[in-house]
Amino acid sequence: MKRLIQVYKGVDQWGTIGPPGFGDFIRGICHLYEMLENHPDVKLYVDFSQSEFGKYISSNSDILSVGNQQKIIDAPTYFVDHPALRERLKSFIDSDEKELYLSTNIGDWNRTLLPNSVKEFARQFYKFDPTVEQEVTSAIGAEEYAVLSIRCGDHFFQPGQDHHLSEIPPKISDIIENFVLQQCSLPILVTSDHYELKILLAKKYGFLLLNHKSEHGAYGNVLPVIKDLCALKNSSKNFYINAWTTWWSGFSHYTSIIFDIPSLNFRHPEYIPEYISRDGTLTTTI
Repeated sequence: MKRLIQVYKGVDQWGTIGPPGFGDFIRGICHLYEMLENHPDVKLYVDFSQSEFGKYISSNSDILSVGNQQKIIDAPTYFVDHPALRERLKSFIDSDEKELYLSTNIGDWNRTLLPNSVKEFARQFYKFDPTVEQEVTSAIGAEEYAVLSIRCGDHFFQPGQDHHLSEIPPKISDIIENFVLQQCSLPILVTSDHYELKILLAKKYGFLLLNHKSEHGAYGNVLPVIKDLCALKNSSKNFYINAWTTWWSGFSHYTSIIFDIPSLNFRHPEYIPEYISRDGTLTTTI
């Protein structure tokens, strides 16, 4: 049996490309597993042993690997050149090689549906330390809730300064007031890669929040990422605003489709409402 090992390296092991967001990594897991379903002689493993994620993910040891440190550090990364990855996988499958380490985000960001087998596999990487799970549940304090995720790339205003409600970007306020609040009667938990924005929105709209600074976890800030993923996977509905770039989030969107959670998404620069149902149907409203 061949072993394909998708690795998340340590914070200082990525070289010039910099660490990927964890949502990108999850997307890569999904699509590697899907690609290998037609190759029963190759088994996919995931290795977090060099990163802090390994401390909090308590998945099945049968699919978690603790591999050779140098092989993990040397593992090629395929976050742009996906054709090169497909060629490398083909050569691996056709060769006598028994083991291949790599890291990738392969997979379309705009998929709305995954096979059940892929979702079942991916859910295993959302089994977190029970203490963390309980902490998140207690902090939210509601059995049913929605999550509003806002990605903004820290370009609205500088972090670490005092800010006022008047500084909330008008577009974000408009989406919240005319769509999110209009379509959701559940308590809403807000999360963002911009801590100060998250605090302002919770203050203005009475949103729930987890009081930590979430910065994707790529640079060692791992526990907040785990807590946000805990909140996302257990939500009844996910809203997502990408006020920075034009794609759906691996972090929010892929969590939604992995756990069959309906979502409403808005992407820069048009911010057209895009509703994705539990069954993967996409409805766009202009």
